[in-house]
Amino acid sequence: MCTLWLNIFTFIVNRKTIIVPKSLFKAHLAILGSTLLFALNIPIAKSLLVTGDVHSVGLTMMRFITATAGFWLLSLFLPHERIRKNVFHCSNR
Repeated sequence: MCTLWLNIFTFIVNRKTIIVPKSLFKAHLAILGSTLLFALNIPIAKSLLVTGDVHSVGLTMMRFITATAGFWLLSLFLPHERIRKNVFHCSNR
């Protein structure tokens, strides 16, 4: 992370082009996306709870169901990873 800020500073001072690795760019997009979801969630939840339209348990259930549906839909478009059977084997010897 420090290297990224150093590169940005170098860009500002020297007006050079920064080449950011693709994996770092994806990581920053993921962080930005989660921050935006969290930032949108707070005012929406607060307005729903203050007006009394939704109870807190109902809001929690809506979050669980939405997250479950979102991850399920995301899993349809991502490659599947095989897990070896011996990973789950627990031996108490």
